[in-house]
Amino acid sequence: PGNPDGRLALATAESLLGRHTRVVELLEGHLNSAQPGDRFLLGSSLSSIGRYKEAIPLLEEAVRVQPKEKSWYLSLAAAYSGALQTSQAAEVLRQAQNQWPEDLEVRLALVRQLLGSGNPATALGALNSSAGSTRSREELELYANCYVALNQLEQAERVARQAVDEGGAQVSSLIVLANILQLEGRNPDVIVALERYRKKYAQSAPYLLTLGISYFSTGNYNEASKLFEAAISIDPRMAQAHYLQGNTLASMGKPD
Repeated sequence: PGNPDGRLALATAESLLGRHTRVVELLEGHLNSAQPGDRFLLGSSLSSIGRYKEAIPLLEEAVRVQPKEKSWYLSLAAAYSGALQTSQAAEVLRQAQNQWPEDLEVRLALVRQLLGSGNPATALGALNSSAGSTRSREELELYANCYVALNQLEQAERVARQAVDEGGAQVSSLIVLANILQLEGRNPDVIVALERYRKKYAQSAPYLLTLGISYFSTGNYNEASKLFEAAISIDPRMAQAHYLQGNTLASMGKPD
């Protein structure tokens, strides 16, 4: 119990296992002034369990003491974002980008932050600032989302299809494409596009939810209900799936 290095090592292991509440139990009230790493661990774990305001000063101190840790900037930005301090989150990510100008992870984090805070044009500019001609799947998905936010659906669909084709039809790309087609009212096309991969992504709740939405929109309530129920069984906390399942059952004449 009196070994701070042992406590920090155990907290690090618990963090890698995703047990953030346990990290907080280990480190809260036991911070070592000589160890900025324990502030980062405690701060990032507090952020992960939604205690953003407590996390921010710890992460700020960690970054100040050790400003060459990229992941610490990303965690501080995430805490700011969780606390709805969007301008501070963007500023931290810009600081990180100044240090690591070619780093894809930092650039994409900044783009997501700008897009999520309602600045799609600025987010698109940040994407375009990259000098490379080859775009990753994640970049293409973000391009598509930027174009959607700017109501440029034709360009959004083109880029989303490129993400699907070049990225090996990953579930995130398929969902981005499906969402665009749904905005255009092309639900039969969504069903055709997603059903090809239904077996492959049978354990992805967002995938099942997205496919279920298009079945619901085309009036196939039986199939929609099966998909929403499957999504709920995988992720019982998915509120949208519960809501849509309720709508589906009501449309099937089962209001109770």
